[in-house]
Formats: sequence, structure tokens, C-alpha cells
Amino acid sequence: MRKLWRDHLWALGVVAFAVAVTLFFLLHITLRAAFWLDPAHHDMTPQPRMTAGFIAKSWKPDAAEINAKAEFSSPGEGKGHPLTPIAIARTGGVPVSEVITDVEAVVLTAKARGPQG
Repeated sequence: MRKLWRDHLWALGVVAFAVAVTLFFLLHITLRAAFWLDPAHHDMTPQPRMTAGFIAKSWKPDAAEINAKAEFSSPGEGKGHPLTPIAIARTGGVPVSEVITDVEAVVLTAKARGPQG
């Protein structure tokens, strides 16, 4: 038995790594699901630090619609990170409250229109 472990230590390492990666992603998925299943995280008031993706998950409109109408950048644009209302306000030289108002108008319009097919 000792010879088996010694000769196949690399296989044990591969299996241990695969188990660790699987557990990591299982924990990640479980925590995200628990977060979004909590009703307190639905229809959250847009805040200066929220991204379009977060707002879209909370309110259920399309993130691309929020990006376009509220002038958020897409994740692939710029530095690779989606912009937040506070970053847009700084870039555009407008108050954060104005950007938040634009975002709220987009999500409320999308919510009133109903679910997308």
C-alpha cells in the first residue's frame, strides 16, 4: 500500500486539487444563491457604489439597458470594470444624485414594462 501512495502521489495531488476547486465553487454558488434569494436584496434602492450588473440583478431589467440609458460603461469597456454612479458623476462633472435619479428612472421604466420575453 505504501508503494501505491508513493508511486502515485501526483494522482493524489490532482484529485485533492480537483476536490478543493469543486468545494470552492460549490461554496461560491451557495453563498451567491443565498444572497439573491433573500428578499431584502430585491428592488434595492440604487446606491452610488452599485454597478449596473448589481442593479440589474436586484431589479431584474437588462443590464445592457441600464448601461445604455444611464450611461454606465460595459464591463469590457475602459479599464475592464463596470462603472458605478459615483464614478460616472466624477467623470461627467455632475452630482451623484443626478446619476442615481437617471438609474432609478431606467429601472422603474423597465419594471413597469414587465418581464422581458
